[in-house]
Amino acid sequence: MAKIIIAGGGFGGIVAAQSLRNELGNEHDILLISNLDKFYMRAAFPGVALGHINPEEIVLSLPELLHKRNIDFLAGEIEKVDPKEQKVYSSDQTIDYDYLVMAMGAHFAYEKIPGFKDYGHSLQTIDMALKLRKAISSFKGGTFVAGVAQNSPCEGPALEVLFQLDHYLREKGKRDQTEFHYFTAKPVAFAPGGPVVQDFVKEQFEKHNIHLHVNVELSEIAENEVRFKDGHALESQLSFIMPAYEGPKGLQGSGLVGEGGFVPVNEQLRSVHYPNVFATGDMIQMVGPKMGHNAMAGAKVIARNIAHELRVSNANALYTPEVLCVMEMGGDNAAYIEADTIWGGTRSKVPVTGPVAAFMKKSFKEYFVREQGNIDYIL
Repeated sequence: MAKIIIAGGGFGGIVAAQSLRNELGNEHDILLISNLDKFYMRAAFPGVALGHINPEEIVLSLPELLHKRNIDFLAGEIEKVDPKEQKVYSSDQTIDYDYLVMAMGAHFAYEKIPGFKDYGHSLQTIDMALKLRKAISSFKGGTFVAGVAQNSPCEGPALEVLFQLDHYLREKGKRDQTEFHYFTAKPVAFAPGGPVVQDFVKEQFEKHNIHLHVNVELSEIAENEVRFKDGHALESQLSFIMPAYEGPKGLQGSGLVGEGGFVPVNEQLRSVHYPNVFATGDMIQMVGPKMGHNAMAGAKVIARNIAHELRVSNANALYTPEVLCVMEMGGDNAAYIEADTIWGGTRSKVPVTGPVAAFMKKSFKEYFVREQGNIDYIL
């Protein structure tokens, strides 16, 4: 009987746990370790911030959902991993494993943005989403600035907040009281989307009268101002920033991490140094955006590969990253996006927009929560 530890209780960790139990039956032990006992669906945080989704609609209890599947749960911080001895050190326990699945996410480096704590907003936690909701409800107009700090691999939430706030203010008849700005250190907005997606986003900026600033690097956030390294600044009464990502804490000195503290993996999502260690989601070392879709897709790949190695499955699997998401833009407007050009592919398209795309996103959120991450379809 193998003992499998899953480190992390986000999209990747939950889908890995459910998929492993589906593949393995009850023959092997599975333990999930997380510093949180609740999962909030981060893809819904823009809706929480804008007030049309409540936290209780997008929350899962990790102990409850795992217990139903005969999966053990341990609440605690992972302080150290020793892949040579095959041990994980949590806050108060040392646990042996045969296989380790790392889905710990990334460290969001807000501390490297001067002024963020006092003047910035983002969406990495439910508390941040509720803080932004409060700020939006009391927003009297002026200038709204959204953007991504250099080395941030995730633009989606910034764009969703941008377009949804535009819609929110238009509904209230207050859009003409606010100037909108978006910035990125890259030469285009939504660079990983490829040419068709980039053109679509640019057209939306023009349609919604949003000022775009490219090739600019964030320096600091001040009261009523966002400043850049080239010396210029934007007035801002409300500032939303996606931070740089770093590898999660607890892996330093383990021999598992590479540049930036991320985990180098092969096409099976195995550690390139330790074949019984796998990783998925934000913590893997890869070119391109970090997003929930790839964390979940990677979790399924890992489950199949462990099952294959334990002779439960006849087929293993390879991981193929892609941009696949629905960008909600307010009301019943949204855009379904597919791309793989950043990995050498040719896909760059926005095949569905409007109410149908919005329904796709809403349906997936409800599906994931209803099925408690035990899903066949991934958006």
